[in-house]
Amino acid sequence: MNLTTTAAICSSTGVLAAAVVTLRHNRRVFAWNRRNRLTDDAAKDLDDVDRYLKDVHELLCRFAQKPSTAADLGPLRTLRHVIEGYAGRPGVLRTELQDIVARCDAYLGTALKSPVSGPRSDLMVAAMEQEQARTRLAASVSGAQQRVRTLRRP
Repeated sequence: MNLTTTAAICSSTGVLAAAVVTLRHNRRVFAWNRRNRLTDDAAKDLDDVDRYLKDVHELLCRFAQKPSTAADLGPLRTLRHVIEGYAGRPGVLRTELQDIVARCDAYLGTALKSPVSGPRSDLMVAAMEQEQARTRLAASVSGAQQRVRTLRRP
């Protein structure tokens, strides 16, 4: 073997080794990017859900100890449909969001009739049932917010 053949073999081996190392490095980089993108997407979903949960919590605070009609509960009905959209997606908060949707339906079902009339005792019972449903929904929202906070921790 002469010197040029040896040099060609060595350079080919070096190029092959560099190509293998580069390929392995690029695979790691692409896997890292994929993980980060999935983490960022999940964080964005958590931010959206957290914002909607805060909105529901604010509405529930506004309705506290105050009997509400169906017209008063309109904004809550809208948020219920938004949260139901997130509950339909596969994810870590799916069960909590489905529970919130179910409790929200129960709360919306307790809305007083628009012309409030009837015996005072019946109205009092309806208002107490509505407050109990509101309290259950608030507890469910609080639990989901706590779960979001624990999922955000590194």
